[in-house]
Amino acid sequence: MQADTGVPAAQVRAAARLYATGGNAAIYYGLGVTEHAQGSTAVMAIANLAMLTGNIGRPGVGVNPLRGQNNVQAPATWARSRTSSRLSACFRSRRARKFRARLGRQSAR
Repeated sequence: MQADTGVPAAQVRAAARLYATGGNAAIYYGLGVTEHAQGSTAVMAIANLAMLTGNIGRPGVGVNPLRGQNNVQAPATWARSRTSSRLSACFRSRRARKFRARLGRQSAR
C-alpha cells in the first residue's frame, strides 16, 4: 500500500487504530468514492468498517455521503434531519422502539 499511495504503512495503521478505538467516529465521503470503478465495493467496505467498530446507530457516528446536490441519491441527508417533524415521529414510533430493543440500544432521544 505504501508504494502505491506514498503514505507510510505506520500512518495507515495508526489511523486505523484511532478510528477503531476513538469512541464516536463518523466517515464522510464524496463522489470520488462512488464514481470510482470499484465505488460500490468501496461503499460496502466503508459501511462494514463502521459496523465492525460499532460506529452505526448511535449519536455522533455513521457513514455520511456528501453530495453536490440535495438528495441526488434518495434522501442521503435523513440522518442529519432527525428534528424534522416527520422523521422525529418515525424515530419515536413503536416500531422504532421495538427495533432498538431487539438491538439492545436505547433511544437517542
